Amino acid sequence: MKNHPLLLIAVFIISASRLVSGQAPLDLVNEIKLPVPPSLGSFGWETPSKEVFTIAVAPDQSLLVLDPDATGNWRLVRVKKWWTHEPVSEVLNISGWSGADKKDYLRMNVELQITPDGRYAVAFAAAAWDGPFFFRPKHYVPRQPDTIITVIDLVSWQIVKSIHTSVMEATEFRGARILNNQWIALQGFYPEPTDNPYEHLYDRGNRLISIPDLKAGSECTSKRPSALLEPNAPASAWIEMLAKLDRQNDDACADVLKVSGLGSVELLESHIYKGFDFEPKDLVLHGNFNSVIAKEEQNKSRLPIERVEGEQFDYYDHWNQAAYEMSAIPSFFESPSHLWYVFDYPVLGIYNADGHTLKEQSDPHLLCNGDKHHGLNQGACNCHLEDVAEKQDTLLTYCRVQRGDFDGGFLSQWLSVTRIDDLSDVGFIDLTKDRSWGTNEALGSAEGRAYILSVALGQTLRVYAIPDQH
Repeated sequence: MKNHPLLLIAVFIISASRLVSGQAPLDLVNEIKLPVPPSLGSFGWETPSKEVFTIAVAPDQSLLVLDPDATGNWRLVRVKKWWTHEPVSEVLNISGWSGADKKDYLRMNVELQITPDGRYAVAFAAAAWDGPFFFRPKHYVPRQPDTIITVIDLVSWQIVKSIHTSVMEATEFRGARILNNQWIALQGFYPEPTDNPYEHLYDRGNRLISIPDLKAGSECTSKRPSALLEPNAPASAWIEMLAKLDRQNDDACADVLKVSGLGSVELLESHIYKGFDFEPKDLVLHGNFNSVIAKEEQNKSRLPIERVEGEQFDYYDHWNQAAYEMSAIPSFFESPSHLWYVFDYPVLGIYNADGHTLKEQSDPHLLCNGDKHHGLNQGACNCHLEDVAEKQDTLLTYCRVQRGDFDGGFLSQWLSVTRIDDLSDVGFIDLTKDRSWGTNEALGSAEGRAYILSVALGQTLRVYAIPDQH
């Protein structure tokens, strides 16, 4: 959902009554029923098929919707001319998992990405199985994790190739990213070794696969920190250990990095899981420490270990899950112009490529009226940045209030549109009735105007017009 170069999407969580009192609802200009069946099947006891759909906007502004179906008949829907009263829909059947695969089911992740030139779409359907939770047989061997990768030619509207990664290797891939028009990068866990059950937790398998023929390219193994220093070890010891590990990873993955065009494994991981470069150190320190500590950390060659571990825990190793979950870590987004947009409660800011402040504002109305946590029964508030459209001077936010500490039921959710130049309110879309992960949003443009494309449960597309900012 980050294919439009002009709009910034952030994620905010507020109470609906507060939002509605300060903003006007955006106009619904079109509602389109997508040509998919209303299947109620599931892939596991907690994964309804219609809640794992995903969407993407192509450079030609057509909307793609990947609609999983527990019957195994997955569909890729393309909607053209969605801003008119005569939209055009096309459907392509693609490979996918079915309800028959739910035995010992553990998790499923679905993503849809498009090459920068708009020629190909790539669908990812990753599944993992674990076996029975109780009374597991002593020598039980769970089913091998597998990711179905399918390449679709958007010009001829046909499938070019589809593969199962389990045929290639036993790695449980946890993230993938189209790096350019020729290559996909994947990263994941190796199988657990029998001689050392926990060693694999610190190893990551990195694999390049070509587009569109899905042939295996270079591969390498990188490592996460596993050695623990003494509790009173100086900060310099941690920095030295991490720097040494960085060098080892970069040397081991030299061939992968050369093809990817990225300078380090650290950057490769950031692109795979977040879609952009690692955040500028100045910006990270600004958001995580007070001015005194930030100045002390400034001259160190590497970010503090707490920051590195927190970043990996929240963003890495679970596909795009972080895009839907709220976290205490500030939300970062790098725009195509290499400006950084950051929400670090309660401040929304815009920063240059070096992390220096261009604009900041703490808006009590937009940001939960300055109240991040209302208590376990009333819900918690926070934000997450998604995309940017700078030429149209527009900030789109996904908003939610959730019980507990972001681990309970939804209380309210909506989209909020804000101007970038002065951070003033433009309008909102109420999504409170969709109290699940049942909606996906993207930005599109047509005939010089910006729109919000909201898809509910993979079945209904609603198009909202964003008022002209000029």
